Amino acid sequence: MRNPVLVPAVVATALLVALAVAAVVVTSRPVEGGAAPLAVRAAGTPAAPAAAPAPRGAGRARPLSPGDLLRAWDARRGRAWAAGDLPALRALYTAGSATAAADLRMLRAWRARGLRVTGLRPEVLEVSVLHRGPGRLVLRVTDRWPRAVAAGRGTRRLLPAAPVATRRVELHRSTAGGSDASRWQVVEVRPAG
Repeated sequence: MRNPVLVPAVVATALLVALAVAAVVVTSRPVEGGAAPLAVRAAGTPAAPAAAPAPRGAGRARPLSPGDLLRAWDARRGRAWAAGDLPALRALYTAGSATAAADLRMLRAWRARGLRVTGLRPEVLEVSVLHRGPGRLVLRVTDRWPRAVAAGRGTRRLLPAAPVATRRVELHRSTAGGSDASRWQVVEVRPAG
């Protein structure tokens, strides 16, 4: 039986939670750099030349750009949703995050119906860095959500696309081990105002 509230709710949650980035191509200084604005292009437009890689033999790997960070975060979130993996999804957020609670609630609802949601990949239209500090990154993200798919138990449903929206995304770098990308967690995602 179809729950008429559940489909719009997952789209709304996806809009609030999204960091968006399968289609983002970013040109900027690495996350560890100063507070200059981040230039991003929308999918399908020419990109500026990429930053040169670190010289061979350099003792330290080049820090991730905010775009690389977002792409990695969004890919992990998409995998957690597709697998119905609550612990993996929870690990993407800081403790006490209201955004995490909403995302986990929606994933539980889809799992309870025996459905998995795939294709949660926003198209990022614009990103700017609002604040960059040690272990903290605040972004203004404008994106739109193409249609995702909910499938399971002989059911396959194309979910509605969502309109363009702009949000403020706050990230925190955990002190736990792991790759640089996996150490970043979302604190909250709020409408930009």
